[in-house]
Amino acid sequence: MEEEIVHIDSQSGNDKSGTLQSIEKFIDWLKTNTYFSYDQYDFWSTRYGITAKRIYYKNKFIGIPFVAVIFLAEIFYPKSRKAFVTKKRFPIADAHFILGFLNLYEVTLKKEYLEEAQKIASELLKSSVPGFSGYCWGYPFDWMTTRGLWTSGVPLITTTGYCFEAFLKLYDITNDQKYFDIAQSIFVEGAKRFDNLEALKKANLNINFILKNQNKDGSWKYAINDDRDNFVDHFHTCFVLKNLYKANLILKDDRVSQAITKGFYFYKKYLFDESGSPIPFAKLSRLNIVKRELYDYAEGISLCLLMRSSYPDAKQLADHMISEVIHSYQNKNGSFFTNINVFNIRNKIPYLRWPQSQLFFALTNYLKN
Repeated sequence: MEEEIVHIDSQSGNDKSGTLQSIEKFIDWLKTNTYFSYDQYDFWSTRYGITAKRIYYKNKFIGIPFVAVIFLAEIFYPKSRKAFVTKKRFPIADAHFILGFLNLYEVTLKKEYLEEAQKIASELLKSSVPGFSGYCWGYPFDWMTTRGLWTSGVPLITTTGYCFEAFLKLYDITNDQKYFDIAQSIFVEGAKRFDNLEALKKANLNINFILKNQNKDGSWKYAINDDRDNFVDHFHTCFVLKNLYKANLILKDDRVSQAITKGFYFYKKYLFDESGSPIPFAKLSRLNIVKRELYDYAEGISLCLLMRSSYPDAKQLADHMISEVIHSYQNKNGSFFTNINVFNIRNKIPYLRWPQSQLFFALTNYLKN
């Protein structure tokens, strides 16, 4: 048996061996569960759910009774989803699992983790949406938004970007050309990795859009030009900061640095409570029934670990969130809670797309740092 290379960081608030034990417990559960699961959006992706949201988005007052049925089911009887939907496999979850198992391989040098990542990658390729110039992925369900219906056959950057990272990291670790070719076909990091100037132009346009639409207080709305989506929440704020930070490791642009600093200040001040625990929203535009969202923990941990060298207090935030996850929000079977609502009812159904795979990835990020 190969020796594990795991070190204890006595300066942090967490014991890395304890975090590894939490991860291993999760993996044991995952082996039994498999890579299929129910999902947060199950009720909403049914024919009734899509219709209810469509009515609500057109007229809130008429739509309230229709969406209330789903809210009540989600709060008091989430297991009832089994009568309406079947378990699915989610590309975004597979991508996070690949990244997490590759982290474990780098830390422990156990080949079983690399082999598992490669197995998942093979399945991920099968779920790519056909008919496009490169590999791409979307949701395996239909999703009604304020801007219309996104069908399961529509590629989404919110999923495809993670798949790109997974295949690129597989290439970096294995040096297998097939993974490089897959990543190149997706083409998200084209300017640096593939020496493509057109990609750099597109990247700068996207960054200018983000900088232009940062609010004076440092926050970003979920979407602009639509009051129905003008909320400011935790994990989408993490997405913006994380990707700006990654981009600026390449660009080294002072404007981007200033936006990150301003955004991180807002993040720390308005998206955590006094105890240092993440809260779901800084600004609401619709009803919220969730008090603790474990997806917030997952993205918060990964963000703060990424930014720890530039912002010293980021490490402290990450430590606190990790401690809460492994000591307060991990089920006895190894899976993690999904959320706790305002009635203090705990949703323990382990949805892989949200947040099991992200928590797994976040905890493995901690082992690497």
